[in-house]
Amino acid sequence: MTLATRAKLGVLAVLAAGVVVWLLLHDFVGHAGTKAVKWRDLTARVGPLELPFEVSHVFTTRAQLASYLHWRRYRDEPRVPNVDFGRHRVLIVSSGVRTSSATSLQVVQVVEQHGRIVVSLRLRTASLGGPGSPRLVFPYVLVTVPPGGKHVQLKWLRS
Repeated sequence: MTLATRAKLGVLAVLAAGVVVWLLLHDFVGHAGTKAVKWRDLTARVGPLELPFEVSHVFTTRAQLASYLHWRRYRDEPRVPNVDFGRHRVLIVSSGVRTSSATSLQVVQVVEQHGRIVVSLRLRTASLGGPGSPRLVFPYVLVTVPPGGKHVQLKWLRS
């Protein structure tokens, strides 16, 4: 083996070790500073909405929320939940139209991480054990998140 080949292999080994260290640090240290935040699910208080597209939006006033809910109502006038917008913002997330009654969307956790609010979501879909019935559904969640200018990031988890 020539000296040049040994040098190239040495450089590759150092780079590979660096990548492994970076991945380990990113995985373990990346969760440092993560703090669970209080949130509340308001979905049941609103009732069915027709949200045919994927959407995520943060509302900072009752007027914004009421206008949006009125625009997306499904049959009856939606109920606008009581929220203290001085202490909370309201986040709506929809997965868009689906074709099985067995489909649902749920919030798994809400945390503050690196100066932003991270909302972890899971979309449950039909399975052989629970196929549901064929019909159009519009899964969504409506939750409160802390107020302020912190960016809200969605994190989709696998079912």
